[in-house]
Amino acid sequence: MIRHNIHKQCVFLAYCSLFALIFASAPRVALGQTKVPLEGQSGVIEKSLEQSRPFKPVPEPKRSIENRKARKIEKDSKSGPLIFVKKIKLTGNTVFSDEILLPIFDLGEGKDVTLSTLTIFADKVSAFYANQGYLLATAFIPKQEVKDGIVEMVITEGRINKVIVQGNKKLSEEKFKKRMKMVQEESILREQTLERVLLELNELMGVKVKAVLKPGELPGTSDLVMDVTELRPYNVSFDFDNFGSRFTGAFRSGFNMTYANIFTLGDQFSARWTRTSLQDAYSPFYTFPVNSYGTRMKVAYTFTENELGDSLKNLAAGGSSTTVGLEVSHLFYKSLTASFSARTGIDFKSAENESQGSNTSKDNLTNVSLGLGGNFSDSYLGRTFYDLKFQMGLREGDPNR
Repeated sequence: MIRHNIHKQCVFLAYCSLFALIFASAPRVALGQTKVPLEGQSGVIEKSLEQSRPFKPVPEPKRSIENRKARKIEKDSKSGPLIFVKKIKLTGNTVFSDEILLPIFDLGEGKDVTLSTLTIFADKVSAFYANQGYLLATAFIPKQEVKDGIVEMVITEGRINKVIVQGNKKLSEEKFKKRMKMVQEESILREQTLERVLLELNELMGVKVKAVLKPGELPGTSDLVMDVTELRPYNVSFDFDNFGSRFTGAFRSGFNMTYANIFTLGDQFSARWTRTSLQDAYSPFYTFPVNSYGTRMKVAYTFTENELGDSLKNLAAGGSSTTVGLEVSHLFYKSLTASFSARTGIDFKSAENESQGSNTSKDNLTNVSLGLGGNFSDSYLGRTFYDLKFQMGLREGDPNR
């Protein structure tokens, strides 16, 4: 995962070098006010808290589509009476033209074939559609009278007629149907669309969904049965590390709590509390789906308060910071092997530091950001996660400091 650690390290080293240069050039007997190091200031401490969150990788996606309309290709093409076929006339195909489909079966100037052979031809067309992602498409030879060596092949490219939800207890049926809006709006269903929606649903806390496709009541349609299993909608965890600043306490303990599906399917309220011997931090946020197409919004709040110890204890220094943020994200692509999303947001930050009872700094910042993230699988059974973020400050307050 690509982070801004390099940038923060460079800034820290630059400050340290400047501090060392000033210290070396000053007279040895001079007594001046000791400056609080960068790593002891409240704004920097808040950023370090983000790194203390335990990394939770996205669970490995699994296929959750069962197609009960699928059929096997017949292998016996020699049984039955022979029929002279000069041409196959395709009807119902809109996704692929005759020029693409007809080469699937080579008739030449005409050929004697059996009904089983024609059925194999139809199954090959169905398989071609399936390989292109149209898993409901079916080709078949209807009952007909063959004239002038022309045989009609009918192609039903497939769409969803009804969405049936079963197994849900506390969550309403309408909430699940609403998440299937992308599937129902497609005139011809693609596997990638159904797969994406199911992967999104199965990444939500508190639910597990399996889809079963059954023949629909209307010709050329299928019914989508959503088999829902409701799981525990909350999660609680604790963590402990020793990566804190030596000025505010190296040993950090953390508490995380998440509760999902509070007001709608897919929303989450999370809160994190981090504490050291000299520092407290609280960070709650709420995220919820904006629509059924992968757009989400996040509202976040962070508060930190600290005192400085160790070699800086005699300064009686400390500080606090507050951040309020709003973020909008959109999932552009998701499959079993890859995903890609983008996000944009704005943060309002306020940080104060004091020493010996006097205010030493006060900052009011407004930052806008743009980020890209996702993951992809490779042929070596590995999975790569990436995250890019561009951030720019709009203004800085307290011009008198």
